[in-house]
Parts: sequence; C-alpha cells; structure tokens
Amino acid sequence: TLLSRIKGNHLGGNIQSSTFRKTLAASLFEPLGLVLAGPSKLESTSNEAISVWMRAHLSLATVACPDRPTLSELEDAVLLELDPPLNLMGMPRTPVRMELKARRARLGQAP
Repeated sequence: TLLSRIKGNHLGGNIQSSTFRKTLAASLFEPLGLVLAGPSKLESTSNEAISVWMRAHLSLATVACPDRPTLSELEDAVLLELDPPLNLMGMPRTPVRMELKARRARLGQAP
C-alpha cells in the first residue's frame, strides 16, 4: 500500500530507494552536515539524521481511493493545483527545481 511504501522507503529507507528522501537529503545536505559514504549513499548517521528530521518536521495523511484511474486523476489535479516544489518529474522547470536537480546530481558523485 502507499502507507507501507511511505513508511518503508521514504521514512525508513535510504536515498537509493526513495526519490523523495534523496531530494530532502540534497536540500538539507549542508544544514544537517550530511556525509556521503559513496555515490548516492549516505553514511548511516546521515541517513538517520534525515529520518529524525522527517519525523520532526513532516506529517502524513492518507485517504482510500477506489481505483487506480481515479487516483491518477486525483494526483494530477493536486499537482496542478499545488505545484509542490519538491516534485520534479513532469513538473514545470523552475529555478528551485533546477537547483534541486543539480544538488541531487551532486549526491550521485563519489565523496
């Protein structure tokens, strides 16, 4: 389910298994003093720091949706209305998104 994916990949995973987590790590790399262990891999203490930050600063709500086509239409409508800056794929190229893409690319380089 979406909830198990959020708990497993995004809240408890790593930047290799979660694009959302990778975007947060790219955004918070300097403020949290994160350290890369390899390309697209954080040291364990840095990975835990992202988890701690997420638990302290984010909240989550889920709503059941009867079918995938409805869910897809709803997602498109929400993205169009809110234009969330951390959503990169399929969204307009803005200065914030371009900076996030550049920061994410730096995470993919060897330390």
